Formats: sequence, C-alpha cells, structure tokens
Amino acid sequence: MSKPAATVCLRVVLMTAIMFSAVPARAADTTYGRIDGDMAVAVGAGVTFGPRAPRAAGDLRFRYLQTAGIFGSYEDGPLVGSTSEPRRIVAFGVELRPLFLARWLKGMEFGAPRVDLALDSFGLELGAVFMQPEGGAFGARPGLQAGIGFDVPIFPRATGPMLSVHAGCRFSDHALSGQPLAGPSDRSIYFTVLASWQQIFGTNVVGLRDPRPR
Repeated sequence: MSKPAATVCLRVVLMTAIMFSAVPARAADTTYGRIDGDMAVAVGAGVTFGPRAPRAAGDLRFRYLQTAGIFGSYEDGPLVGSTSEPRRIVAFGVELRPLFLARWLKGMEFGAPRVDLALDSFGLELGAVFMQPEGGAFGARPGLQAGIGFDVPIFPRATGPMLSVHAGCRFSDHALSGQPLAGPSDRSIYFTVLASWQQIFGTNVVGLRDPRPR
C-alpha cells in the first residue's frame, strides 16, 4: 500500500472512531423494574432458626416504592414436629429500606442488577410479636421485635423469585419491664430464611406516567 493510501485509511479509521465516541451511550436502566409500579407484594415460605429447634415460617409484605412498608409473619414449630421455644409466633410491624431511592436518585448504582437489588433491599424492621411458650397460651408473652433483612434476587429484576433473609431479637413484656426472664419466650434471637416471590404493581398513588428521573 502506497504512503498516500495508508494516510487516507488512517484518517478514515480515526474519523470513524471519533464519530462513534461522540455518540452518547444509552443509559442503563438501574431501576430493574422497581418503578414499574408504586407498590409491591412479597410472599415467602421457609424456616426460622431459634432456641432449641427450627420452626416453619410464612411471611407477607407490602412495600411502597421499595422504600417503606408493612409485614406480617407466622412461625409454627409443632407444624414440622419441632420442639422449638417459643412454640408458635405471630409478628407484624413496619419495614424501612433507606438505601434504594437515595442511591438511585444520586446515580450511585453499580450497574450489576443482583448486587444493586440485594444492597438496596437492606431493611430495618420493628413491630409487635405474640409468642406461645411451651405449656402456655398463645400471646402469653406479647412483646417487641426488632430486626434487619435483605433479599437476594434469582433473576436480575425486582419482580420474581428471591432468597429472603431476616434476623433480629424478640423481647417479651417481662423482658422490656426488667422482670426476671423465664426463658427464650422472654428474650431470644431469630434467623429466618425464605423462598420468596415479589410482584411489582401500580396503584396510581404516584403518577406512573411521569417521566422517570435521570
């Protein structure tokens, strides 16, 4: 190839590279479907590990903009032939996820769907708990439950199956008032693992047709 021809080819290559570099890259959707609707429902089933033996567990949650919501859970030891203490537990309360909107609106997402979804799902939980101690009546030890939780999605979308993990402490009214503790039904820790499904849907509480923040 002659020198003039080589020079022309080099200029064409350089001009093509400049043209492509000047085209803005399409912004990645780091919401992963989380703002396809303003509400979400998550239902899960699994096991809770606590004092003495595990309990079967069920969980139901409603979330607003993946930021705040309510939950209800039920645990049953005798259902699976367990000698857990407490025997049965019902808990309900509120959940706060402080990371999603703060990170997304500031463009701090990593762009790795499963990593972002898991990190943003970190939540703080606070609620009331009703426990049935061994040999006692259900709700004989009402008290306070405080914990944390997060979800690990199976697919890179907010809607779909996930592995949910929750852990924390439970205190009966005796424990909260400083009275002598009778056992795990007065104060105990828990660790719950659930196979869950989350579904995003719209309720028009916020304008879903509004332009998405960039």
